[in-house]
Amino acid sequence: DAVVPLLNPKARIPLCGLIASYNAHEAPSGPDRLPLLQRTLLTKRVRIQGFIVFDDYGDRQPEFLSAMAPWVRDGKVKFREDVVDGLE
Repeated sequence: DAVVPLLNPKARIPLCGLIASYNAHEAPSGPDRLPLLQRTLLTKRVRIQGFIVFDDYGDRQPEFLSAMAPWVRDGKVKFREDVVDGLE
């Protein structure tokens, strides 16, 4: 709700990952925002393009793992979680 009205004309939105809805069996409850979203995307000529990491970059996984594994092992890459309710 906060971001869509602020999109620039001809904005590009990468779309990757739907993990939050993997186990969903029905549409989320609440107001139907789709008509407003569609109108904004259309009038601002926004482009949304999906990508799937393993389909688009799967051939680079060995390269990634050989670089990342030592960094994780040596503590150079650490997991951090920052949960925010809404947008800052």
